[in-house]
Amino acid sequence: MCGVSGRLWNKGNTNGPVSASAMSDDDKHKLFQAAAQCGDTGLRLEALKRMCLSPGENASRGDFEKFVQAHTAWAAKNVLFVMSMSSQEKARDYVVQHMPPAGADCPAPMRGSAAAQQDACALVTTSEVAEATGMPVGYTNLVKYMGGQSECDYRPSKGSLRGVIVLVNWQGGAAALKKTLDEEEAGTTKEGTVFKVEGVGDEAYAAGASFYVRKGDAFVTIQLVGSPGNAGAKAKALAQKIVERL
Repeated sequence: MCGVSGRLWNKGNTNGPVSASAMSDDDKHKLFQAAAQCGDTGLRLEALKRMCLSPGENASRGDFEKFVQAHTAWAAKNVLFVMSMSSQEKARDYVVQHMPPAGADCPAPMRGSAAAQQDACALVTTSEVAEATGMPVGYTNLVKYMGGQSECDYRPSKGSLRGVIVLVNWQGGAAALKKTLDEEEAGTTKEGTVFKVEGVGDEAYAAGASFYVRKGDAFVTIQLVGSPGNAGAKAKALAQKIVERL
């Protein structure tokens, strides 16, 4: 069994690297490979976080993608190590023994960097989505559209029917918000009554499981799918995190 309780890996390996910065590239690739082969989503995400490779949380998506590309080449040259992690139990043990301690001094995403890259996934981290919604997040997907739009999809796993969708219009926010509200009021959407929400961004509105917020020229739509409980409160909590990074 690959699962491992928080008690076992919360402190990390006291004999391992003091921080992620003390790890060599080879060490990081080995840990990344072992975490991928363990099959435990929680442990894999924790390992990424401690290596300062958690997209949107302590690494940019661009840096993460560069690492993944480099890892593909590394894995091709280190087949013996990959094969040695064929057992989930061995992979788990390797991760637990080689993870840096919790609380690594990783840099936070730079304020405003999300807008510069038009990266919707950099506006709210997987752990923040999990905390706000009570839904574990093991899969994210970034899609960039023409016309200055991008979307981030957060789900427990790929193909899951539950999730959170963050859609961002990086320009023309006021016009995009007006169009959305007009559609809501005309009854062309499924959510129904729209409520104005004070204290979030420059303008914010809630409509069922959808939340709309504008800050400056950016307009963000947050949609919760298959989330029981007070969807409006959950979406508002996410919106408050998002506007801090716009």
